[in-house]
Amino acid sequence: MKFWVDLRFKPASRAPIS
Repeated sequence: MKFWVDLRFKPASRAPIS
């Protein structure tokens, strides 16, 4: 689970995972 973690803990570095 790296998708929600990226936009949850790294909102400034959210990757293009859509």
